[in-house]
Amino acid sequence: MASLTLVLAIGLLGPLLALPRRVGLPIAMGELLVGFAFGTSGLRWINANDPTLHFLQQVGFALVMMVVASHIDVPTIFRGSNWLRALRNVVVTAAIGAVGAIGIAKVTGFNQPA
Repeated sequence: MASLTLVLAIGLLGPLLALPRRVGLPIAMGELLVGFAFGTSGLRWINANDPTLHFLQQVGFALVMMVVASHIDVPTIFRGSNWLRALRNVVVTAAIGAVGAIGIAKVTGFNQPA
C-alpha cells in the first residue's frame, strides 16, 4: 500500500512540471521524466515488479488506446476510396508483422512467433 501511495504522490510531480508556461513542458513528458528519476533507471524508489503497478500499467494502456480510438474519424475512412487504402494499409502492416515475427523467432530460437 505504501508503494501505491508513493507512486500517486510522485505521479503528481509530472503535471506540476508542466505548470510554468515559459518551459512549455507537456504533462506526458513530465510524467516520463519523473518515472525515469524515481523508477528503476534512477533512484529505484519504485519497484517495477509490484503486481499493483502491473495492473495500473494495463489500465493506463487501455485508457490511452481508448483516447486514441476516440480521435479516429470513421466516416472519413469510409468516404470514397479511403477505405480501400485503409484496408491495404492493414494488410501490409499485418504481413510485415507476421514476417518480422517469424524472422525474430528464427533468430532468437523462440518458437512461438504468434
